[in-house]
Amino acid sequence: EMEAMDEDGHFAEDGHDHSMLWYSPPIQRQRWDQDQILPHVNWGDLFFDLFYVAAAYNLGVMLTSAMNDQNWLRGIIYYIGTFGPLWTSWETSMFFESRYTTVDYSHRLFEVVRYLFVSTAVVHVKSVESLADPKSAESLVFTCAILCESIMHLAL
Repeated sequence: EMEAMDEDGHFAEDGHDHSMLWYSPPIQRQRWDQDQILPHVNWGDLFFDLFYVAAAYNLGVMLTSAMNDQNWLRGIIYYIGTFGPLWTSWETSMFFESRYTTVDYSHRLFEVVRYLFVSTAVVHVKSVESLADPKSAESLVFTCAILCESIMHLAL
C-alpha cells in the first residue's frame, strides 16, 4: 500500500480511484533491509511546529520573569516543570511520524484535537508569579491540557 503513495503521502496517479478513508491503520514507512526513505515535510507539519516555537518563546518569557535575587530557583523549577511535558509531547509526536504515515481523516482530526490541547497549554505558560498564584487558573489549565494531550498519545 505504501508503494501507491508519493513522498507527500498522496496516492500516485495509477488509474485507480484512491479516495481517502475515514479510518485506515497507520502504514509503516520503511521495513528492515530496505533503502532509507526520507519523509517529505508538508505544510501542515510546519504549521504545527510553530506551536512549539510559541512554547519556546513563552518559556523564555517565563524564565526571564523570574531572574531576580529571590525567585531564580523557583523560575528554574517552573521552567523544567513546563518544558518537560511540552518536550515530551513534541518528541512522542516525532517518534510516531518518523515511523508511520497516515492517510485517513480520523488521524488528521486526531492531530488537530491534539494540537488544540498543545496550544492551550502553550497559551497558559505565563510568568512564574502567575503560575504560582493559587487564585490564578494558569497552572490548572496548563496541567489539564498536557494531561489530555498525554492521554491522546496513549490512544495511539
